[in-house]
Parts: sequence; C-alpha cells; structure tokens
Amino acid sequence: MRIYHLISFFIIFLSTACSKYTIDNESGEEIDVSIQFQKNTGGETFETEYPIRIFCTDVSGKSVKDLIFNQGDEITFPLAKGEYGINVFVGLDENDYTLKDKPDGKQMVTMKNSSMAEKALRAAHTSLEIDRQTDINMIPAYVVASAEVELSNIPAGVKSVRIDIFP
Repeated sequence: MRIYHLISFFIIFLSTACSKYTIDNESGEEIDVSIQFQKNTGGETFETEYPIRIFCTDVSGKSVKDLIFNQGDEITFPLAKGEYGINVFVGLDENDYTLKDKPDGKQMVTMKNSSMAEKALRAAHTSLEIDRQTDINMIPAYVVASAEVELSNIPAGVKSVRIDIFP
C-alpha cells in the first residue's frame, strides 16, 4: 500500500513538473519600440525638430497609441505584439497645426493660420509586425497638402508667369 501511494505521488509530481507552460501575449506584456530618424538612405543623421507626434494604429485602423515627444526625450514606447501602422509627424507644433476628426472618425492634420505655418511639417509612415524589441529607422519627408498662390498687380503685357515651389 505504501508503494502504491509513493508511485501515485511520483506520477503526479512528474506530470506537473514536466508540463509545458506557454506564455502568450494576452497577459498584457509589451515590447519596447525605438524610433531613430535618418536624413537619407545613406544613414546621415536627421536634425530633428520638436515636438514629435506618433500615432500607432492596429490592423483595423483603430488608434492604440498617441504619443508626444519633446527635445531630450528618448523616442521609445511600449506596444503589445501585433501588426501596426506607425505614423510619425516631426515638428507638429500646436501653434501652427491642429488635429481634426474626419467623417470616418480618423484624424487629420490641418494648418491653423490661413493655411500657413511657420515651421515645416515632416512625416513618415511604416507598417510592421512587432514580435520582439524593435528599432525603426525612418526618413521623414516634407508634407504639403496643397499650396495656394495669389498673384496681383500683374502688368497687362505679361504673357506668362512661372512659379516653382520647393520644400
């Protein structure tokens, strides 16, 4: 009888001690994501203008993070494992730009003062799957939605006018 109890205890001990434990991401575990900026594909460092605003969306387009980084902040933030769209706006100053809701509930950036801004706005976007600590290198590009030019006092004899606009 004593051997029976000892064998039963031994079997129970082995079955629990050798079990495979799976740790899934449902526990809320988050992974650090770090963003660096480059001027070009050659890796030249980008002179960053602040503030930096980062919007992260899940695969359905739902916003999951809305972050603001100021000068001196390390641009690192946690995300759960999954697929994301990461949208970065460099120089998104509240004095020049504002966020407005579009009819579909998503936000868009607009200029405040008569469609003019003192600071240039740059943006970068990437889509990726986060499954481990991730470093992202982004190349922000100038963002221009539209430009309006009004010409006045043009002499009657002028046959053409050429305007070149560059960022």
